Amino acid sequence: MNGNTIHPANTTSAGGGPSVAAPPKGWREFCELHAIATARQLAGHYRSFARERSQHDVVPPEAFSKHFTDLFQHHF
Repeated sequence: MNGNTIHPANTTSAGGGPSVAAPPKGWREFCELHAIATARQLAGHYRSFARERSQHDVVPPEAFSKHFTDLFQHHF
């Protein structure tokens, strides 16, 4: 999704803490926001997985994301 990318707002409440973001305006924004959050979480898990294994047991990030996407489509 390279066009019209939606970025979560970094807002703060009057007390200086993070505020609750507004709910998504539609299904496209809903998908974009969840894709961002899920991709960040998965990237962290991938880095942990890669650090715990030998170099020969880990595929490059591009191959990993392609394989994950294929599996996600299959199971969703």
